[in-house]
Amino acid sequence: MDEQKIGLLKSYLKLVQKNIDKSMELLNELSLENAHSTLQGADASFKAYQPLAVSSGEIVEGVFDGQYMIGEDGKKYNVPANYASKSKLVEGDILKLAIPENGQFIYKQIKPVARVRLRGVLNQNAGNREYTVVADGVSYKVLTASVTYFKGTPHDECIILVPEEKISQWAAIENIIHSPQSVSEEDEAGENTSFLESDEEENEEEGVFKTAVHANAVEENTFEDLEDIIDT
Repeated sequence: MDEQKIGLLKSYLKLVQKNIDKSMELLNELSLENAHSTLQGADASFKAYQPLAVSSGEIVEGVFDGQYMIGEDGKKYNVPANYASKSKLVEGDILKLAIPENGQFIYKQIKPVARVRLRGVLNQNAGNREYTVVADGVSYKVLTASVTYFKGTPHDECIILVPEEKISQWAAIENIIHSPQSVSEEDEAGENTSFLESDEEENEEEGVFKTAVHANAVEENTFEDLEDIIDT
């Protein structure tokens, strides 16, 4: 926020300097009688361009624990799962949270911890439906948002990131390599969908054909009725 304030001040000062330069040009052209009023105008311009007080709101720094940010004040702050997944946040990362007056949470990763990349297998708990990745004999929790983003399914191979210098409970998913089983299931689902769509199209075409036959039969019956009337 300090950099933003400095930028605003520089902009205002440039405008003030431009007005002062213009005033000096006018002073050289005007007579001494008008100099006083011109200086008063320059002073008014300077006051008009003074920046308003900027409220920076609340700034909190803390440590990411895999789901939340634990602030320096000891409070637990919710970190959006989509942001944590996209940023591939790892336990121990230092975050800065800005809370403007409107209450919006704006996070920034300011000091990431050293990471190590591991390969593991994705699992899902049948009870709570939560996901874990087992790598090198250790089970790590992962965010459901990350699994959903990569369209992961159980038994898929995962590339995860974990802290290099500490034992963690959570890991960040960097990528997922789909297993042949999950790929075949997706293909089978796609084939079933295509089969259903083709059946619907055939039924629609058959319905149109039956309607056309019915219309022709009506026309033939009507024509025969007219012949009977004419004959009588």
